[in-house]
Amino acid sequence: MPNDASQSRDVTAEVQAKIGTSDFARFPVSDLAANGDPAVGIVKTLSVKCHGWEN
Repeated sequence: MPNDASQSRDVTAEVQAKIGTSDFARFPVSDLAANGDPAVGIVKTLSVKCHGWEN
């Protein structure tokens, strides 16, 4: 939950590891809960900012 540190988790490093140096990556977002879910039963939002990406 945004603005609630007890129910939020920064997954930046995990997303970066999954993407690596690839130009394209696809993975189930549920994989990010493998290390623990701080808000069980709550719908999550994942926001990703891509720097240097062109479409």
